Amino acid sequence: MAPPVRLVTPKDCLEDACETAFTDEDAYVGIFLGNSGAEGQGDSENEVKIAKNLGSSIGLHGPCVTIGSGPSAAFIALHEACYAIASGIADSAVVVCIESSSDTTAGQGEFAAVYVKPLDAALRDENPVRALIRAIETDYYSSAHEDEVSPELAYGSIVRRAYQKAGLNPIDTTAVETTGHMRPLVSEAERISINNVFDVRHVNINSIKPQSGSGRNAAGMANLLNTMLWVEDRESSSPAYPSSQDQNGRVSINCFDARGSNVHIIIDPPPVADQEPQRRTDPQLILFSGPSSRSLARQIESYKNYCLAHSSRTVDVAYTRAIRRKALDHRAFSIVCQGKFISTSNHVKLPSGPPQVTLIFTGQGAQWAGMGVELIEAYPNIKGDLEMMDNILTLQIALLRQYERLEIPVEAVVGHSSGEVAAAYAAGYLSLRDAIVVAYHYGKMATARTKRGGMATVSLDAEATRPFLREGVVVGCENSPGSSTLSGDLETLKKVLATIENARPDATTRMVKTEMAYHSDQMREVTGIFLQGMLEDDVKSSRPRKEQKAAYYSSTYGRRLSKDEDLGPEYWVKNVTQPVHFSSAVACLFEASSRNQFLLEVGPHSTLAVPLRQICDAKHTRSKDNIARFVISLGRLWQEGVPFDLRSVFPGGKPIAGLPVIPRDDDEISGELMEDDDSSPDISIFDSTALSAKEKRDLIVYRSLQTAHSIPDEEVPTTEIELILRAIWTKVLQGITSISPQKIGKSDNFFLLGGDSLVIIEMVKVAYEIGLRLAPAEAVQHPRLSDMAGIATISDDGTPLYH
Repeated sequence: MAPPVRLVTPKDCLEDACETAFTDEDAYVGIFLGNSGAEGQGDSENEVKIAKNLGSSIGLHGPCVTIGSGPSAAFIALHEACYAIASGIADSAVVVCIESSSDTTAGQGEFAAVYVKPLDAALRDENPVRALIRAIETDYYSSAHEDEVSPELAYGSIVRRAYQKAGLNPIDTTAVETTGHMRPLVSEAERISINNVFDVRHVNINSIKPQSGSGRNAAGMANLLNTMLWVEDRESSSPAYPSSQDQNGRVSINCFDARGSNVHIIIDPPPVADQEPQRRTDPQLILFSGPSSRSLARQIESYKNYCLAHSSRTVDVAYTRAIRRKALDHRAFSIVCQGKFISTSNHVKLPSGPPQVTLIFTGQGAQWAGMGVELIEAYPNIKGDLEMMDNILTLQIALLRQYERLEIPVEAVVGHSSGEVAAAYAAGYLSLRDAIVVAYHYGKMATARTKRGGMATVSLDAEATRPFLREGVVVGCENSPGSSTLSGDLETLKKVLATIENARPDATTRMVKTEMAYHSDQMREVTGIFLQGMLEDDVKSSRPRKEQKAAYYSSTYGRRLSKDEDLGPEYWVKNVTQPVHFSSAVACLFEASSRNQFLLEVGPHSTLAVPLRQICDAKHTRSKDNIARFVISLGRLWQEGVPFDLRSVFPGGKPIAGLPVIPRDDDEISGELMEDDDSSPDISIFDSTALSAKEKRDLIVYRSLQTAHSIPDEEVPTTEIELILRAIWTKVLQGITSISPQKIGKSDNFFLLGGDSLVIIEMVKVAYEIGLRLAPAEAVQHPRLSDMAGIATISDDGTPLYH
């Protein structure tokens, strides 16, 4: 008996093979389908169309062939696919096995698929190779030929021809698989032929019959799939194949059909991969996308289980998901460490256009000893940048250069306090050399101070803070409408904070870890040294090059700078002594563009997240782990549709097969197998002006009753109002979710499908237009389909919309 084999559609099969270009105009990928059907149905017109429908449903341009030759149909289809590839008719092919019975529509039974491609092309395109087909041979022999040739000689002949064509010796074979059908698993003639061809002293002989369904056609494909699983990972022992490194892992598969269609296949293990490059380990960023939020949630849950069971594959899982999967509209990402999901983002639907990316550079308050160590260890490029620079600016510039390598389209920059130095470099106003020099002298000022100063943050805006100020303490930074930073003499600052805490118990205060009173009068005693050092080192303002498109919003001036403004030594003296107008600079940024903004904070720690949220309700994630913060920023960029070089994010990863299939509902799968059904509910009915309300309801009900459902029978809507309401849900939820009416059941919840109170109002309005009456408040209280149908009534008398 065979272990259960995962059943997949052709689209799933192509995805598992990490094939991403199968719909390209010059990609001749074929569909070869083996369908045994029920007795007498193998050549029905509907079954012949299945391969064509499969190919067109997923956009393939190669040949589409249906084989209906009984239990050997899948292997005959595989033979035809290999012949088409060898003769140039197709570049590659999906071989599909469908097991349908007499009481089901063609294509609605059991099915599985394998993808076949020339080895050199698969290696070129980095497809994960799971097994090699060394030879496949077919023949026709039935009981009618027994007077001419004995069955054991006929069966042995096809096996020997396969080995001769491949230039192989049967003695080297590790195992022989026989495929059982409606007869003893291994006939006497087949057993004799195996003894005549193979060295039975060293070969394992096994038989297979599927555990579910009639097994007529699925047995052959199940045999092939399970053989592939073993040859791919021979170190895992199997009852059928004992683990042995002194054998070549070659397996022969027989499929001898009582009807006369006989096939023999020789399978070898995949080629040994080259030594893997050095791979970055944790944390890993895994990207998820799906056709709907519900599908996305199910998909993430599947990968949680997979990564726990295969923690050593996390690097390759992340690479495969990012590089070898098509990104759909509903998106999320997870941060994974040692196979465990430590953080998962919210689900986001891809916006109509990418936002404007603005880099926000933090100031001095974000630093600590050892910052950036994880990034240095994880990313060699960052390590190289940091070795080139040895001052407080280095980590920000190293992160910036890493974003540049990823080709992230940055359109604006803002710096907070000393963060302006990195921002000026990013926008082209300072060369790398001058940025390093300014940052060096910025830090050198601390050694020249004679007064004890300090800084503290207060959860009040600048105007609300000023009444509490004393001589020697000023508002050094206007962070946001709800945050300010005070700066000045340390002892006086402590008194000011005590006064604020007594007068405004609702306000919070926090000392900043610094002994410098930046942006206050205390800085004037050291700015002479600062200015002199920059002049001696010949710091000059650069004029941004044409290719540098990032606009610079100065927090020193609180506005956008023009291309001609001077950011020489005098500007940096103002940066140190004058207040930081960060809130004004960010507000100016938002006023200048009508596009959505994506604010990406660049620094060792997220210190500006709260002020930014207070300015623009931006969402940021805090983390003490520099790598996690970096990859989270990339995940958010990807969710928002910002284009960048994903390959550079996943060094050392490789595409792998066997990952969880994206959960898709049965109606999606059946839609790939069969042509579109005109009987499915059509939401365009609602917009028809030629139909009355009653005619619209009748047409919705009629089409619903003609449509096959994939949900359990007890969940299928049965009453007139349930069917009409289901169609209304589909209409008002379009654009929010891609759910189809066939997968909405009695127990489905309107809000869980993506609805909200505003959509409820729209739903009630649409219902009224076709004569269905229900009140919004009652609909909110009864969100399940069956419950909502219970409170609705049908009326064509023009009663009020709701009362």
